[in-house]
Amino acid sequence: MVLLHQGNVRIYHLRWIQRPSMLGRVMARLLLFGGKGGVGKTTTSAATAVWLADSGLRVLIVSSDPAHSTSDSLGVDIGTEPTPIEGVEGLYGLEMDPESKISNLLPKLGKMVDGMNSKGGMGVSEV
Repeated sequence: MVLLHQGNVRIYHLRWIQRPSMLGRVMARLLLFGGKGGVGKTTTSAATAVWLADSGLRVLIVSSDPAHSTSDSLGVDIGTEPTPIEGVEGLYGLEMDPESKISNLLPKLGKMVDGMNSKGGMGVSEV
C-alpha cells in the first residue's frame, strides 16, 4: 500500500526484500519504469525507491523527465548529481537534464563528422 500525503511518501511493507549476494557482495539491480504519459511512472518509481530504502537498501532514483516531476513527488530539490533525499536514509536522487546532454553532445558529434569527411568519410571516396 502506498500513501502520498503532502509530498511525503510512506510505504507499508508488504513483504521482505531478499538481497541476493554474489561472492559475499550485494548485487546491483536496475528497475525501469516505463509507459505512456499519465500512467503513474513517477509516482510508482518514487514510492518503490522509498520502499526499498526503508527496507535497508541503498537506492539511487534517476529521472530523465525534463519536467523534474521526481523532485515534486519526493518534496525535495534533486540536482544533476546524486542528492541525498531528506527524511529517507539510503535514498538518493538524480534528475538528468536531457537538453544539456544533447547540447553538449552535438558539437562533439559535429567534430567527428567533420573529421570523417576530411579523411574520405566511411570508406566512400568523393566523386
